Amino acid sequence: QKESNALWSNIRKNVSDKDLPQSIMLCSASHGEGCSTITTGLGMFASRHSNKKVAIVDTQMESLYLADFLSEHYPELSLEEEGNFQNIGFRGYTLTNRNLFFIQIVNPEHFDRSEEFDSSFETFMTFLKSNYDFIFFDSAPVLSSPIANILAEKLDRIVFVVSAERLNQRKLVSAINSISCEKEKLLGVVMNKRRN
Repeated sequence: QKESNALWSNIRKNVSDKDLPQSIMLCSASHGEGCSTITTGLGMFASRHSNKKVAIVDTQMESLYLADFLSEHYPELSLEEEGNFQNIGFRGYTLTNRNLFFIQIVNPEHFDRSEEFDSSFETFMTFLKSNYDFIFFDSAPVLSSPIANILAEKLDRIVFVVSAERLNQRKLVSAINSISCEKEKLLGVVMNKRRN
């Protein structure tokens, strides 16, 4: 809670109320940096303390999806809806009596730069923005998947997550430089798993 509070406060401090981003992508250079943990913690904090509806969107290309993992820890997590926006399939989960929702993308491998995808993603984002006040995207690592780059062009802001135990400055700089969008979108870097 303390760390999520600090992170949310820093985001709020760095953007004005009128420029507060509705969609934020959290990403890392490589696997194991703790991006999913930070995304989940930030989403939970924002939903609890802002009294706004918050969605966490899982775009990881893993066999163990975020919602499947969370269901082990939150038995009240329940499937609310399934949908499809052309070629974007998703499952929506909710936590009872909270303003927190989880959206699981079931076919992230379809994320590309085609006109068909652009159209379906725009429709998908319209759906998300009309239903949720804040949307946090948990992205696949920048250096091992094209998904982060595709999302960076379409979402409002970006936050990088770096594990203090595995910090490789060259890899981090390479990941930041490879993001193909305006660098003004980058809110900052979270140092995760610090020991002191």
